[in-house]
Formats: sequence, C-alpha cells, structure tokens
Amino acid sequence: MIRMSANKVIFVFSMMMIVTISPLSFADSNNKENISTDQNQITGQASLSFLENFTTDSQINATWDLEISIPEDYGTDLLPNQSIGIRSQIDNYLGDADGNITESELSDFIQLVVNARSWSNSEAAGCCIFDYNQLSILDTVTVTVTPPSVGPVDGEGIGTWGWTESVDLQAISDLRTTRLLDLPRTGSIIEEIPLVISLQEPWELRFSAMQVIISGEPNNFTVHRSESPVYSTIRMAIGENSPPSVTVSRTGGSSISTPLNRTISFFSECEDSILETPSFEWKLSNNGTIVNSSTGQYGSDEVTVVSIDPREYGYLTGDVLSAELTCIDSFGTSSSWYDNIIIDGENPSYDIRFTEITSKGIEIQRNESESSMFIRSDSELFVDVLTSDNSNLPVSVQVASNKSQGWRHFSNDELYFSATFNQGDQVNGMHLPVEDRHQDRENSHWELLLNVTDEAGNTIKRTWDIVVEDSAGPVIIPSLDANSTRVSPSNPAREGDTVTLILTESFDDLDSISDTLWTVSINDIQEYTNISWSEAEKIELSNLEIGIYFVNIRATDSAGNLGDISFQFSIEPKEGFNLEIIQIEVSGDQIVGNTINFQTSINNSQSSVGSARMCYDETCSAYVMMPGATSSSSGYFDLDLDIQLQEAGPLDIRIEWIGTEDGESGTLNLYETIIVLERDYNSSDYQVQSFFVVLSVLLVLSFLVNRLWGKESMRP
Repeated sequence: MIRMSANKVIFVFSMMMIVTISPLSFADSNNKENISTDQNQITGQASLSFLENFTTDSQINATWDLEISIPEDYGTDLLPNQSIGIRSQIDNYLGDADGNITESELSDFIQLVVNARSWSNSEAAGCCIFDYNQLSILDTVTVTVTPPSVGPVDGEGIGTWGWTESVDLQAISDLRTTRLLDLPRTGSIIEEIPLVISLQEPWELRFSAMQVIISGEPNNFTVHRSESPVYSTIRMAIGENSPPSVTVSRTGGSSISTPLNRTISFFSECEDSILETPSFEWKLSNNGTIVNSSTGQYGSDEVTVVSIDPREYGYLTGDVLSAELTCIDSFGTSSSWYDNIIIDGENPSYDIRFTEITSKGIEIQRNESESSMFIRSDSELFVDVLTSDNSNLPVSVQVASNKSQGWRHFSNDELYFSATFNQGDQVNGMHLPVEDRHQDRENSHWELLLNVTDEAGNTIKRTWDIVVEDSAGPVIIPSLDANSTRVSPSNPAREGDTVTLILTESFDDLDSISDTLWTVSINDIQEYTNISWSEAEKIELSNLEIGIYFVNIRATDSAGNLGDISFQFSIEPKEGFNLEIIQIEVSGDQIVGNTINFQTSINNSQSSVGSARMCYDETCSAYVMMPGATSSSSGYFDLDLDIQLQEAGPLDIRIEWIGTEDGESGTLNLYETIIVLERDYNSSDYQVQSFFVVLSVLLVLSFLVNRLWGKESMRP
C-alpha cells in the first residue's frame, strides 16, 4: 500500500493538473545555458508516420512513437526547482526530503509523467500541427516511464530516466493541394531528440526555410530541431512528387549546327525537391548510333558538364549529333531533354570592297588584298561586305576598330557602312601641354577587323592597318596681351596700350610647329606674309587707335594643308573721365526777373561711367547717367537747368560728376556763360507807341485796298 501525507497528496494532484499540457520542456530560462552544454547526453528518437495519402479535405491516420533517455542531473519542469536534478526534485517535492528516493516516491513520479503525456494538444505534446489544425488521438496514449533508481539522492554515478510513448493520431487536410506541417520549437526536452517523419508515396517534402536541419529521403526524413538557431515554428511544405526539372545549355547557344573542329560542352542541371538527389543518363549518338554515354547523380545546386569532340568520334560535315539527357528522381519519375546538332566543317565566304571619297568628292577604290590602307582624315571610307555559306543559313558579319571604344558595325549576310578615321591622341593636340604640342609626330594607325561567322560558329577573320594621312591644317589658337595682361571682355585693350598678338598655343597635328608658315591680315591688309614661326609666335601691333579691328590668320604645314581663323577685337578709350562741352543753348531773355532754361550737351571721351548734374549757386538739376565712351560710341549726354535771374551780371554754371565704380568725382566750371541785363522801362514805352503807329498805318492801307479792288469798287 502506498502511503502519503495529506499535504503531499494535495501537491501532487495540483502538479498533475498543471502539467497535463506540458511537453516536459526546459522551463527555467536561466538554466538553459547550463543544460545546453550537455544536450548531447539526451538520447532517443521520435517518429511520426502518416499511413495514408494526403488527399484534399480528408481524414488521414498517423502514428506517433517516442523513446527518450535523460541523464538524472536534468530536472523536469513538472516539478519546481528544475536545476537541482530529477532525484532531488522527486525527494523534495514528491517525498519527505530525507535524502533517499523510495518506491512510493517513484510511483508518484511515474504517475506524474503519465498524466503529463495525455496528448490533449498535439503541439504542446511536442509533435505538430497539420494544415493549421491540431491532430486528434484515436486511442489511449501508451506511456511507459523509466524512472530514476531507488536509493540515495546523491548516489555514485549519474543514471538516466525517461519514457516511451505511442499513440494513434488523425489529421484533417484542407482543400489545398499542398500540405503544411508545423513543428514547435520552444525548448522542450522532446525537441532534443531527432524526429523522423514518414510519408506515403507519392508525397514528399517540397520545401522548408529550415532545410539545413532536415536530412534523409524526400518521403522519409529526419528533423533535428535541437539544431535550429532560433526558437520558432519549423514549417514544412509537403506535396505530391513531380518529375525533375531539366535545364541544359551548350556551347554555341541555340544554333542548329556546330563546327567540326570545336569541342561541344553541355551544361545541365536537374532540379527537384530539397531532399532529392536525382540521377542522370547522357546518350550521344551519330545518326542513330550511340557513340558515348554516361550516368551519375546530381549534387545540390550542381551543374554537370558533358563534352564531346566530333572529330574524335568520327563525325563528318553533314552528320547529325544527337544528345539526350534523362533525369530520374527517387520515385522513378523522370524528365528528358533532346537536341539534334548538325556538324559543319566548312567556313563561310565573303567579298569586301573599300571606297574612299575625299572632301572634294573624288572616289578612290582601295585594294582589299593590301594589309595597309592610307586614308585622309578628311575622307570618308565606305565599306561593303557580302557573305555566303553552303548551309544557306544566315551568316553574321562584323567590322570592329580600335578607333574608339566599342566601335563596331554588324549585320547578317551583308554589311554596308561608312566611317572616318582621324588622328588619335598620339599626335599633337589640346590634350598636351603647350611645350609638348609643338613636336614632330607620327601618323596615327588604326586597326580594322573583319569577323565573318556562320550559324555553326565557323569563323574567318581579317585585319587591315588604317594609316591616317596628314590632311588637316594647323590649329590656330590666338590670344591678345595688352601691357603683358591677357585681353578679355572684362579687360579690353585700351588706347595707348602695347598690344601683342600671341600664337603660342597653336599647333599642327603632325608637323613640328617650326615647319609652319604664317600670314596675318588686319582690316584686310596683309601686315605679315608667310613668316616663320619664330616671327609669328608673338607679333606686336602698334599705333592702334580707338576702334574695332578685324584680324585674319592663315597657317600652312609642310604638306600644304591650310588652317584659317578670323576674329575681331577693339581698342577701347582709356579709363576715367574727360568731359568736353559740345553745345550750349539758352531759352528765354537773359534779363533780370526772367526765368531761363540752360541746356548743354557734353561728351565723356574716356570709358568710365558715372552720374552728373548741373548747378547754379545752390540750385541743381537731378543727376543723370554719364556714359563712358567705347570703341564704337561716344559718351554723349545732356543736362538742363531752369534758372531764375535775380540780378544783372555774369552767371557761373558748374557741372558736378561722380564715378560709379571708384567714386572718383570732379567739377567742370562754365564761367560767365550767361550775362544778365537790367530791364529798360523807357524802351518799353517807345515800343508800345511804335506798335500803335504801325497798326494805324495798316488799317488805312486796308481801307484803300478794299475801295480799289474789293466789292466797293463795283459800285457806280
């Protein structure tokens, strides 16, 4: 008879109620690190076998079997204080804590484990979820517990404890064609042992994101949950077996023929489910006769290469090489690939014509048999290529050159294009420093490559050397200095400056600069004719007045090629202000008491800009803009001022001005420009009397004229 105190009974009953859904996990998270170091001591295996096919919307029978053995220094989360080990847990919480484990205490422990493995929840039991649903049990769970041994808690050595269990299960599938099997990963002791899953043919594991912890065959595989790097549900997709997927490529691409003298390589892949290792069989034949075959297996993500040299196996031009690949999976289903390739041992043929058309329109036929062609840089080269092949299939023709990166023309059967060939970077040019662009250089050489390829890949190549002849004149780069400072729009040459025409930056593409001749014209007058470089490099232009000048420069190289450039420059007035009175006009009588308007026209003969006004005494006009003179216009402006004449005598007028840029200012005085007279009143009375006398005379004359020639003259 088993005896137990009332308190023990209550505790055990409470624990049974609590752990009925527990899969016996490592409950104490603080102890997981210590336990993980000994996980390899837990042994055993679980198996889940599905006994029927996974048809849609049906009930599927399965069996679950488990056997696990655990070292005694592992505790259980079914009892408190898991870290002290199973023996101490049993003695302290199922016994009387006397340091010994009795049969009675072990009996209580066995019952505790049996109750915990009741399988009320298939996921919590450590098994799985099928198509998002729990698996239900069909019969009583058979649990056999192997408890620790009877005796002292701290006995010698470490024993084991564990249990075995088996149960018949039933899963329900949904309407999809793919089944989902989810395995929990929560840290349970059961997860420390492998889980073997068996499926009925033709069902297999198709995919899982955690495939690194899965091994075995497609329909009989093992999941090592303890190796999962994360605590998360392990999902697996299960589907019906389908034939492997075969992918093959070969040298020569998609062409229907291949050269006789070239090895053909076939690159194949056979893709299937994640645990599948398909096998392959290659057959190569000549007009129906197998000449080579091979078999093997594909590794994971492996590309298999099979090669054949047609000449070694007796192929001739016109023979057909047949290649067949069969890929077979572990279920016996297979996929095949097949290709027929015509052996072509003959090269294509071509006809090419070169026509040079010069800048003057002259046509020159070039001989294609010559390895070098001399082409002017100002000419255009027309290329016409015609091709043919005995296969009557398209022939690829391509012409490439190193004249620029990626330069090429291509077509099928016929190619027609034109191109120009200029001197390259190896000649004199702007890319070189001034001192390096004056040297003697060699003509540029460009390569012209013809590539004619038939459908099989037979290729003919031909290369020509294009030599660029000297047909470009010197490049003229002029500049002007004024008093040793470069002339520019913001810094023009001015009256009185020493102006120098500088040609130092000029160059010829091939000739040394010393082998060139120069002619310089100014305003259509040749000032310098066919002078040498030493004379032309720097020419001083003297005695230049204000104005605009047109310059033409011509240069010839040793081959007679002409370079020509024209430009204009100006000689601007000096900076500053130089005011000159052009005209003065006074409106009104210059008599005391009158108001007159004083107007003046002024010219600023220098180039600075400012503002000016006219003043008499304290009376001043508003400021007006005072322009500066340029090479093509004067600095003309007007000022006017109303002046009230208050006293007789001479008046002094002044022009005040100030510069806009530098603030320079000044005054131009116009002394005694106006003479004011006193008003003469007697003279005014005499003038009135004279007016009335003249008026009376005119009235008398008018009367007489009317009597003699008017209407009055017609009366009797």
